[in-house]
Amino acid sequence: MRFVTFRSLQSNFETDLLNSSSAPFKNRSLMIKKQIEPVYSKAFPSSFISLDVVSFRKGSVINTMELQFVNFSVPNYTEIRNVLISQASNVTGFDIERASINITDTAPTTTTATPPETTATTTKTPVLTTTTTVASTPTTIPTTKAPTGPVQVLLFLQFLEPYVSDLADPTSSAYQDRKKRVEETCDRIYRAQFLNFLRAIVIGFRSVIVQKRVDRTEAMVELVFNQTIPNAQVPDNITIVQALRDAIKSSSINFTIQIVPETVSVTSVPVIVTDNSTTPLPTTVTSTTAAPTTSSTTAAPTTSSTTASATTVVPATTGSSGVSHKINPRTAFLLVLLLWLLSSQQ
Repeated sequence: MRFVTFRSLQSNFETDLLNSSSAPFKNRSLMIKKQIEPVYSKAFPSSFISLDVVSFRKGSVINTMELQFVNFSVPNYTEIRNVLISQASNVTGFDIERASINITDTAPTTTTATPPETTATTTKTPVLTTTTTVASTPTTIPTTKAPTGPVQVLLFLQFLEPYVSDLADPTSSAYQDRKKRVEETCDRIYRAQFLNFLRAIVIGFRSVIVQKRVDRTEAMVELVFNQTIPNAQVPDNITIVQALRDAIKSSSINFTIQIVPETVSVTSVPVIVTDNSTTPLPTTVTSTTAAPTTSSTTAAPTTSSTTASATTVVPATTGSSGVSHKINPRTAFLLVLLLWLLSSQQ
C-alpha cells in the first residue's frame, strides 16, 4: 500500500473533519474517492486495487489517501505522484496543490497541538522623574540556510507533428505512440550525457499554434535523476537544455521524433516533503524597563534560504545563457502547469 498526502489550499478546515463518523468527513471522503480512484484504476489496471481517504488535517485541509496495490506490482513514487498531478486540473469541489503531494509507505501521524497556558502577571513599576538617554544596541537576527532538497526536473519541447484530440486520452494509441517516442529520444540522449540520469516520463501533451495553418505538439516531460547523491550533482537547467539541442542538431543521430531545438526549455521545482510535526507560531516578546520606559521588540529568528534550483529558460537566440528566477517552493509547480495550460488557450 501507499499513502498519498496533498493539500487543498482553497478548502476551509472544520473540526468535524477530524471525526471519521461525521457527515462532513464522509461527504469529503466520498467526493475525493469518486474523482481520484477511477484515475488510478485506469493508470494501473493490473496492479491497482482500491483508494480510501483515511484522514484530514488542518492547513488549509491536508488530505491523506490510502492506495492499495498488488504486492508484486506496486508503481514507484514518481508514477503515483504524476497520476495525481495530471488529475489536479480536473477535480471539482476541492483542489490539489501539486507541490504538496507526498508519497509514503506508512500513514502519517496526526498530532493535535495544545496551546500553552498563558499567565498574566502585573508588575508595579516606580515612576522616576529623571530622564536618562539609553543608546540602542542593534539586534542581530540569526539566519539558517535551508538544506538542499530533491528537485523535480520538467522538460518542455515541441515537435513537428499536429496535435490530435486523442492526445488528451493517456490510454489512446496516439498518446502511447508519441509518449514512447518522446521518452525513448530523451532516454537515449540523456543517458549518454549524465551518469545519474534514470528515465524520462511524459506527463502530457498540448497543442501549440505557430501559424494560422500550422500547429505543433508540445510535450511536458519529467526527467528523473538519481538524487540519492548530493543534489548539486543534478545537472543545471542550461546544461540539460544544451545537451538536447546539441544532440538534435547532430547530423549523425537519427531520432523517431523531430524536435524543434529553439523550443526546448527546463524548469526545476523543489519537491516538498510533508512534515507532520506541529510548529508553533513565531512569538513577539516585549520587555519594559522602569526609567525611562523603553519597549523593545525581538522577532522570532527568521529562516532565510535561497532556492538553488530555479526556473531557467534558455533564449532561442543563444545556446549557453539563461535567465533565473526565484520560485516559492509551494507555488512553483502550480505556476509552471498553470502557465503551460493557459498559454495553450492563446
